[in-house]
Amino acid sequence: SIDGLLDAFFGFLQRKTDFYVVHAAVPGQRYRAGFAAGQAETMVLNALRRRPFKPLPEEKREEEPTTTAKARPPTTVPRRDATTAAVRYGEDGRQIPIGNGGVAATHAWTQTLEEATVLFEVPPGTRARDVTCAVSAKRMRVAVANGIEVEGELYDRVADSTWTLDGPTLVVTLDKASESWWASVFEDCPAHERIDTTKVDSSKKMDEYDDKTQAAIRKIMFDQRQKAKGLPTSDDLLTNDLLEQAKHLPGSPFLASSLTATTTTTQ
Repeated sequence: SIDGLLDAFFGFLQRKTDFYVVHAAVPGQRYRAGFAAGQAETMVLNALRRRPFKPLPEEKREEEPTTTAKARPPTTVPRRDATTAAVRYGEDGRQIPIGNGGVAATHAWTQTLEEATVLFEVPPGTRARDVTCAVSAKRMRVAVANGIEVEGELYDRVADSTWTLDGPTLVVTLDKASESWWASVFEDCPAHERIDTTKVDSSKKMDEYDDKTQAAIRKIMFDQRQKAKGLPTSDDLLTNDLLEQAKHLPGSPFLASSLTATTTTTQ
């Protein structure tokens, strides 16, 4: 949705830059950050007006028919090796939080006291019109053409929500109605998909975590998807790549075996 995209973009500016900082604009005084009152709005309007508006093409004027899907409980699947291999668990069987969230069969997620960010992998080439994301105060339904479909009661109430596509990932942001730590995104989920909320480490947002933590979350999601398809995980791919490189190194036993086989064949 355009609203979701704009909200995500300006949310980034507000959290990560001085775009929303307003200084007093005293004549003759220099400021190292921020803008005079109204200057930021003027910059946005100028950027918008640099490109001309255009009429809606004739073939896009008819609205596509919409269908209403029947409600169904959250998608739950048995615990899989892909999950157990990538996620750490405590003695009680709950996940040790990653980015204050965890990993489920259909998604990964992080959270702060104020919001939860849910990440769904989507097929390559997915566009906004391929996505259905409906969130009410206590329920969420996500459906992607040729991709995932999940629906269920949320862990707790939400006040607002936005979503956007970030490459092969659908990012859904849920603004919590009250500050709290969630044990899972969906209330009715398997016990091994819940996190131990006593082990959350901060109130950072997803994009505020260091590159290493974000990479770990995305690696887990990639490995889950690869395992489900019967394909090698990122660790398998790395190992295969290292072995392939080792074959051509001086003194490599693989190279020696190859030379022996060649000599034997020549004789």
